[in-house]
Formats: sequence, C-alpha cells, structure tokens
Amino acid sequence: MSSLNHSEYTVDMFGHSNDTYTVVRAVSLMVHSQTEGHRKRMELQTITSGGAATAKRYANAKRRAAGSSLQDVANLAKVSRATAARVFSDEHLVAEKTRGAVRRAARMLNYSPNLLARGLAGGRTNMIGVLWALSGTPEAIGTTHLLAEQLEQCHFMPYITDAPAHGAATKNMLREFARRNFDGIVMQIGDARASADDLEFIELLSCFRAVVLVSAQPLELGFDEVVCDRLSAYREAARHFANIGRRRPAIITAHHSNIQKVEAFFDEARQCGMEVLPDAVIDIAQGHDLDATHARGVLETRFSDTSFPFDAVMCSNDELAMLTGAWLTGQGLRIPDDVALAGFDDMRISRVLNPPLATADRRRKEVADTIATLLTSRLDQPDLPVRSHDLPMRFLWRESAGRDPMCGASGPVIDG
Repeated sequence: MSSLNHSEYTVDMFGHSNDTYTVVRAVSLMVHSQTEGHRKRMELQTITSGGAATAKRYANAKRRAAGSSLQDVANLAKVSRATAARVFSDEHLVAEKTRGAVRRAARMLNYSPNLLARGLAGGRTNMIGVLWALSGTPEAIGTTHLLAEQLEQCHFMPYITDAPAHGAATKNMLREFARRNFDGIVMQIGDARASADDLEFIELLSCFRAVVLVSAQPLELGFDEVVCDRLSAYREAARHFANIGRRRPAIITAHHSNIQKVEAFFDEARQCGMEVLPDAVIDIAQGHDLDATHARGVLETRFSDTSFPFDAVMCSNDELAMLTGAWLTGQGLRIPDDVALAGFDDMRISRVLNPPLATADRRRKEVADTIATLLTSRLDQPDLPVRSHDLPMRFLWRESAGRDPMCGASGPVIDG
C-alpha cells in the first residue's frame, strides 16, 4: 500500500474536537485494510481448521484440477521424485540450484504439496502456529501481518489466532497444534511469572520443533525468545519532557491494565526532578475499544472545576493522544506550547498530523524479522543453543512533544 503524502494529507488533528475521532478512525481503517494476501491466508486457515481430512480433500482437489503430481514436478525439473519431495520438506538438504528448478516446475504445474498428510507421516508440515493478542489497536497487532509475510517468504504457512486470556484455553490450543503436527509455535506471553510456574505449559511447548516466545521481560523458559520492553520508551519520554523544562507530567491510559508502565514513567520523571501530582494518572476505563465520547466525558468531568494542571502528557496509545490533543485545544491550550503531548504505537497517521504526534516505536519489522530468523534457524539446526534477543521499544520525538531534544547517547530517536 502506498504511503501517505505529507503535503497532501496533513490533518489538523488538534483543531476541532468533534470531528477528530471520525477522521482518525477513517484513515486508520483505510491504512489497515486487509490485503488480498491476508485474505488468502484467512482462506487457508479456514480450510485447515476443518482438520486433516478437509485439508487433504482440498489439496487433492486442487491437484486434480491442475492435473499435476509430485512426479510431474520431478520430471519437469529433471530430478528424482525423492529430491523433489525433499525440496518441500527439508529444502536445506538440497542444492540451491536444484531447489530453484523444483519450485519453478511446481509453479508452472500449479502443484502444492499436501502438508498435513506429510505431517501425519512424521515429516515437516511447514505450518507455524501464532498465538497473539489481537484485541489491541491496529498498530499493536501489526507485527502479526509482518510476521505472516516473513514466514510465507520462507515457505511456511502461518496459522494466526487470538491468544486466549485463560491458561486452560491456551493449553488446549497448543494441544490442537501438536495434534496437527505444526512445526513451530510463536507465542506472545503476557504473564511471565505464571508461565514460568506452569510445568504443563512448558511441557506442551516442548512438543514442537521450534518455539519463539515474545514478551516484555526475559522468560528463560528454555526456548528462543524476543524481549520487547515497552518500559524503555516510557522512561525515554519522561526524560525528554524533563530535558525541555516540563515539570508536571501526567499519563492517560485507555485501560489501566499495566501498572508497570505507569510506575516506570513516573519513576523516571521523579529522578529527573519533575513533580508528580496525586491525580497524575487519568484512567479512561472503557476496555479495549476506545470510545471518543466517553473519553472526552472523563476529561470534562475530571477538570470541570479546575484548570488543566499538567504541562506534559503521555498517552498509552496514539488514538487516545489524538483525542486528548483535540480536547486540550478545545480548552484553549496549545500543543505543544502549553502542553507537550506523546502517544504510543506509531500509527501511520500520527506523523502527518499538525503538529506531528510524538509516539513510541514498537519496532514491528525488526521483531517480525527476528522471530522468522529464530524459527527457521531452529528448524534447520535443532541443536543450536537457546537464544534471547532484546528489542526495546523506543520513544520517537515529533513536534507535539515540544522543542527538539538535545541529541545524546541515551536520548530519544528523532523521527524524520
């Protein structure tokens, strides 16, 4: 999808509070509309959800329609049937030139292997289960789309499902993946302590050839992991606000579910000499779906009898920051002159607002690339040592957060 042109699509986000949220949601939905490739992935997931029998009938029907078989592919590529089969199961054992010839022949004949049938016979299925929290903002779950693209490029078929909220449901999903002979699992972990104490959960993960766990803190469960620390971005934002002379910070969160990010922000603020007022946490308690009318109502009620006392505000996501900015402007306050403002998630629209919205970068592309690399290397080399990669989230300075920070080794990233 082509990127937005800054000069053509600049939105005065903090000008009219009544129309702002409609604009934000419309552009957000446009940017995040599902691609044709994603639709095809969903179709494949629907097919595989019917079990091995359904998948086998589908694969055989496609093959009959195309009139091709593995032997046909081998004949066209001028290799043995065994070599052709190996390309679709353990391709690292086949020379690159031969792999290319076999895959070109398969494309010409519209041939696709029956992965589930191969799995039932004890071979590689090239299927990867992805358990990820899909109830957040579009940007928060954007890693799954990037990960799916990476895995497909490596000839894997990702099966993406919402990570269950309860441990029993998670275990049932892992058992189902194991029953279908999935090669690997990618799983987002919310509660590190509970996971470490659950021996049955760890035993289920051990059923798979490759496992990559993604969490906000190190797990050390004996599997490859990617650590995405969000607290680092909150601390960087607090340091930036202090460095530009702001003294009374606040944090606005849509659902006060992660006390650690609040504590990290205010702990850093205090260390930098800022004054943390008793009512500096503003909780828009409305669950995962952000309602613009409700959010404005909370702010109106909270500050109906007093002026807004804060000069720097950190919001838990970009949508909430846009709503807050619109409300502040409606109160006669200027962004960033009177109140420096930052969000979280780096939505595409955030960079074309007026002023551009400071935010936090989840480093989605790096996370997806790292997960794919860990998975593929583990499947190719099972005896590799357990690996842990740190990819802390970063504060991205833009004009809504106040004047340019003085660049330093530990300062925020300045987004171009």
